[in-house]
Amino acid sequence: MTTDERFDALEKTVGRHRIAIAALVLVVVAAALTQSKDAVFNKITAKTFLIHNAAGERQAVLTADEDGGRLGIYNAAGETQVALTTDENGGDIRILNKTGEEVVQILTDEYGNGYVGAFNRKGKGRTLKPGN
Repeated sequence: MTTDERFDALEKTVGRHRIAIAALVLVVVAAALTQSKDAVFNKITAKTFLIHNAAGERQAVLTADEDGGRLGIYNAAGETQVALTTDENGGDIRILNKTGEEVVQILTDEYGNGYVGAFNRKGKGRTLKPGN
């Protein structure tokens, strides 16, 4: 076999490889485009879940620490508006107004009693405690 014949054979082989690679890329792209973006899982294990809107801004965080679970819900500016947490006393729900002041509290005190408070933006308000 001459050198020219070897080059011709090599060019044919490279041409076939290019076609095969292009076909493979098309198959992979087609498979990726037809995949469903929704999924169902029986169990997901994670330390933190972050939920972002279409613009990539954080809207909610679900996480855990040494006291238990925490859920934070944020407004469009990325500021906390609702916090659902746990601590050594039990559960705790806090709702903040648009300027960041706590206006509603629902929690358990150190004795295991419930506490409900509603306040204006200056901190003045009413509370409901057992025995009041």
